[in-house]
Amino acid sequence: MTAADRLAGALLPHGRPGRPVLLACSDQALAGAGLDGRALVAAVRAGGGLAGAARAAAAFEAAPRPRPVPAHLPALCLLVLAASLVGLPAVVARFVPTVFDLAARLAAGFR
Repeated sequence: MTAADRLAGALLPHGRPGRPVLLACSDQALAGAGLDGRALVAAVRAGGGLAGAARAAAAFEAAPRPRPVPAHLPALCLLVLAASLVGLPAVVARFVPTVFDLAARLAAGFR
């Protein structure tokens, strides 16, 4: 089972397809998924870092429903967890897609 699968099982609601969710991630949520911070970072690196997560997010958005577990979920959780650890308000999570868009643009510029 991938880190994304574990996180989806622990964090995302079941039986509510097509409805937005507020993603909250904490050390306890990671533990509930059988992960820790190091495993989360390793999953993000294995997916190509934030640029890889941006590409996965774009592919996820373009995919027809029902969609599989989002491969970029570990990166989302890492960003939400990092924001909470530095004391930023929870509203920062609303700007995560902008971070992915920026990462994708930066990656495209380095090709």
